[in-house]
Amino acid sequence: MVERKQVYISKNIKQRGTGREIDRAIAIVYDFMPIIIGDEFRTNKILSRQLFREPPVDGIGEAYDLLGTRYLKKRQITEALECYKFSLEGQIHFIDVISAVQESALLTQEEVSRLDLDSSIEKSLIQYLVKNRKEKVNLGLYSAWLDRLRAGYLLEKQYNQDNNECFKKPNLELQLELGMWGNDCNLGVEYAARKLGDQNLIKRVRLTKPKEILDLKFLRKYDDDNAPTSTGGVPGGAYI
Repeated sequence: MVERKQVYISKNIKQRGTGREIDRAIAIVYDFMPIIIGDEFRTNKILSRQLFREPPVDGIGEAYDLLGTRYLKKRQITEALECYKFSLEGQIHFIDVISAVQESALLTQEEVSRLDLDSSIEKSLIQYLVKNRKEKVNLGLYSAWLDRLRAGYLLEKQYNQDNNECFKKPNLELQLELGMWGNDCNLGVEYAARKLGDQNLIKRVRLTKPKEILDLKFLRKYDDDNAPTSTGGVPGGAYI
């Protein structure tokens, strides 16, 4: 018989590197990153333009780990970081789901291990950046950047909860600033701009949208081959 146990997940998280406590309900993915990795998203010209974009292919966290490791071996650090972000988002989603039902969830040891955000790709990225990053992290700027991102992300959520504001220009301007690009399944600022019908905004969105940097062919093939057993989302083995 598989051994299962109950776990406790705090309502607050400690921002990695700063130690500041953040309410889990308002935390963003960058709050969960080690500083030396998170600051790359602040300073990298490509990554900083797509901070909250949807994963190009949904629900396959392990595929992003594999692809990110390949990129890192080729020293393609921008692509590796983007893969790491999507993999981390999948882990955070799993933890959030368990946190919401933790009083009635019994987890296997494998599922319990997924509550630990440390991963092989994260450790490899840290090692690479320690050796190759030229500039030290400015902690003051980094913390202010996180606070600004979190405030913007929460404001965008508030806009989206109000049908009268959802597709109005202030919300779309905020989506554009946050890099909320969509994918084939989830509609992003591209769709919202077309729905609004503002031709100037549509043109800005078209000119601003970054080119895809990840290997979509690999991700889609992995999804096709592993979709029935993919563990990118919530594991089916948890007893709730």
